[in-house]
Amino acid sequence: MRLTASLAIVAGAALSFAQPALAEDAPAKPVKAKRICRVDPSLGSVMPRYVCHSKEEWAEIDKASAAASDNALNGSTGALGNGGSGGSGGGNH
Repeated sequence: MRLTASLAIVAGAALSFAQPALAEDAPAKPVKAKRICRVDPSLGSVMPRYVCHSKEEWAEIDKASAAASDNALNGSTGALGNGGSGGSGGGNH
């Protein structure tokens, strides 16, 4: 009987040390944003080139690309188009 009681105490002590650490004790890993990769349609190469960004970064890139497309279609050239030199404006010939 003593042997059984001794084994129970030893087994109980071993189990108390073998418990996994709680989640709050472990340092939290930084959450990485999921990467989304797109094929870059570059000219002059047969091999595709992949460009990877997060969802938020792609949203900013798409927004900037759409703005550039709108500017090109509307004839706006940005800051340089506000009376800069060059072009076919009436000038001193």
